[in-house]
Amino acid sequence: MSPHSSSEQPPCPAGNDTGCATARPEGRSGPVTPATPDRPGCPSTPGTQPASGAAAEVTLPDGRILHLPLSQSVSLSGQAAAGAAPASTLAQLVWMSGQVDPPALCSGLGRCGRCAARFTRGTPAPHPAEEAHFSPAELADGWRLLCRHALPAPASRSPSSPQGTDPNGNAASPPDARCTMAFTLPAGSAPRRFRAADAPLPDAIQASATGTSPATYTSPATGTSPATGTSPATGAPLLLAIDLGTTTLHWSALTPDGRRVAHGAELNPQMGAGSEVMSRLAVASSPQGLAALRRLTLAAVARIAAGLPGPVRGLCVAGNSAMTAILLGHDVSGLATAPYRLDYAGGTAEILPELADVTYRAGLPDLPDSPGRAAVPEVWIPPQPAPFVGGDVGAGMAALLYGGLVSGGGAGVAANTLQAAATAPAPAASPRFPFLLADLGTNGEFVLATGPDSALVTSVALGPALEGIGLSCGGVAQPGAIAAFTLGPAGLAPTVLPEDDGAPAAPTHLCGTGYLSLLRVLLRAGLLDEDGRFVMEPHSPLARRLAASLVEVRGERRLPLPGGLHLSAGDVEEVLKVKAAFSLAYERLLAEAGMSGTALDAVYLAGALGEHARPDDLETLGFLPAGVAGRTRAVGNASLRGAELLLLQPELRARINAWRTGCRVVDLTTASDFSAAFLRHMRFR
Repeated sequence: MSPHSSSEQPPCPAGNDTGCATARPEGRSGPVTPATPDRPGCPSTPGTQPASGAAAEVTLPDGRILHLPLSQSVSLSGQAAAGAAPASTLAQLVWMSGQVDPPALCSGLGRCGRCAARFTRGTPAPHPAEEAHFSPAELADGWRLLCRHALPAPASRSPSSPQGTDPNGNAASPPDARCTMAFTLPAGSAPRRFRAADAPLPDAIQASATGTSPATYTSPATGTSPATGTSPATGAPLLLAIDLGTTTLHWSALTPDGRRVAHGAELNPQMGAGSEVMSRLAVASSPQGLAALRRLTLAAVARIAAGLPGPVRGLCVAGNSAMTAILLGHDVSGLATAPYRLDYAGGTAEILPELADVTYRAGLPDLPDSPGRAAVPEVWIPPQPAPFVGGDVGAGMAALLYGGLVSGGGAGVAANTLQAAATAPAPAASPRFPFLLADLGTNGEFVLATGPDSALVTSVALGPALEGIGLSCGGVAQPGAIAAFTLGPAGLAPTVLPEDDGAPAAPTHLCGTGYLSLLRVLLRAGLLDEDGRFVMEPHSPLARRLAASLVEVRGERRLPLPGGLHLSAGDVEEVLKVKAAFSLAYERLLAEAGMSGTALDAVYLAGALGEHARPDDLETLGFLPAGVAGRTRAVGNASLRGAELLLLQPELRARINAWRTGCRVVDLTTASDFSAAFLRHMRFR
C-alpha cells in the first residue's frame, strides 16, 4: 500500500538592489555587510562563473558563490543541461543542485522555516503560509520561504495561470535576464554528518591483505587520526553496510571477520526533493528527476567509501522500496500511482558501475581489461515483501530471526566484533512467535511474524514527524536535541542529547522521541485532552501553571518550552496523525490474523523510534494497547544490523529470500471503512 494519504551572514542594507538576499537562522538581526558587486545585478567572488541568462545567486557560509540557472530544471553541476533535475520551487533549485547539502526540510509544508531568505530584488508576492513565520515588517522587508515560491515564470503564461502563481498555488518569481534572486546560507546551516572510527584492524589482517607493515589511518575529512593505535592500511578489503532511509543514511564498515572499523550517519542527500516518500517518487517519476536523485545517492555512497581506510569489496544496501528503486535507477511508476505494484522484489546482487572508484585501490583483483582498476563490488539488496515494505524490513527480519537481535545485540552493541549467528541460531537467540516488528520512519512498515516462515506485512504513511521533521521546533536526533521531558515543581525539565564527547549541549530543538515524551507528560498532567487540544483550565496545579504560559501567535496556541522553543497546536495534530496511523495498522494487522491486541509475545521497535523510544510513552499516548509496553523493546537500527549480518554470512541470504515467499500483504487502504477507522484512532488513548 502507499505511504501517501551560530553565526549569521548579515543581511543586505534596506534598499540595496544588487540582487543580494540573505537566509537567516532564528534571529534576524546583525550588522550589515554590503556585498561588493563586480558586475551589475550579480555580485560575485573570485573563482566563480556566473551562468548565462536568469540565475539565482547563492552565497555559502565559506564565501563561495553559486549561480543556478532559473529555468525549469537545474543540473547537479549547477549548469543547465539535458537530463537536468526538474525543480518546481526555489528550495528545490538550491537543494537538488548537488552543491549544497540539504537540511531536514519539511517538503514544502511551510512549517520548518529552514529555507528562509531575504529578497532585495524581484521579491515574489507573499504566500499565506509565510505569515506564520514572518511578521508584517519582515515580509515587507523581503523575507520569504523558498519552498513556497516557484521558479520564475516563462515569458509566455497560460491564460489559466494568473500572474504570480504556479498551478500548485506557490507564488512565482518574475522573469529576469539577470540574477533575480540571491541569498546567503547562514553559518551552521549545513546538516551534520557523523562519522566515528571503531577498533583498528588487527595487524595480521593488514599484513595478509597488503603484505606491508601496519599504517596509521588519517581521516580524509578531518586530517586527524580518529582512533588510537594502528588501523587498516590502504588496501585491506572492507564490507560496507548501508541503511538507506528516506530521512537518514546510516552505514558501517566491517572487516570480513566481522570487526566494525567505522560507522556514521548523515541526512539523505535527496531531502531537497521532499522529506517523505511520495515527494521523492513525484520527482523520480521523470527520467531527469530519477537520474538526479540517483546521482545524489551514489555520490553519498562514494563519499562514504572514500573516507574508509581500505577498498570496499562488497556492499549491502537496505532501504525502503522507493529508495531502492531510485538507487538502482528503476522505473518508479508502480510506486508513484495507485494501484501500487512492486516491480522489483530484491533478494539479488546488483552491479552499479558508478561505484567502480570505491575499489580503486591496491588490495583487490584488477579487471582483466583495465590493469590497476579493481572489479566493481556487488551490491546485495535484501528482499522486499510488498510495494511499501522494503529491503530495510527484509534486513531487519534477518537480524531478528538469525542474528540474535532479540537477545540484546541491537544498536548499542558494545563490542566492535559482531557476534553473527550461525546458520542454525541457538534457541536462546531465536524470537518467540507471534511478534510484531514495527520499522518506524516516514513510512511505517509492520511485520506480524506468526512463525519462522510466515508473516503478515503492511505499511502506512507516518510522515517525518517521528524524526522531528516538519514540526515547528523539530529536528533529527543529534547533540542539542531534547529527547525527553519531566514535569516537576520547577516546570518542564528537558533531557538534552549531549555532544559526541559527552559534554552537555544546550537545547536547540526537539527530536521525535522528545515530542512523544512531552505529549505524554502534558496528557498525564491534564494540559492536553484526548483529542490533542490544550486545556485552558486544568485541574492539576502544575498544569495550571503551564496553562498560564500559553500564548497565541497568529491564531495558533503555543506552549513555551526551555531554550526558547515551543510546542504548537499544529505540532500536536501532526503527532496525533502519526498515532492514528500506527494504532490503526497495529489493530488491523492483528485482526487479520485473528489475534487480540495483547496476544503478541513481543513488539520490536526499529527505525526512527528504535533507539530512544520509551514504550511507556507509546502506551500512554495510545500507540500501543494497554498492557503491551512491558513486552515492547526498542532494538535500534535493525535494518543496518541485518545488512551487516547478510554481508558477513552470505548463506543467510537464501533463508531470508525464502522467508519473503511466506509473507502475505495486508492493504489497509482498500478497506471500505478506512477513513472512518482513521478518524476513530485520532485520539490519545
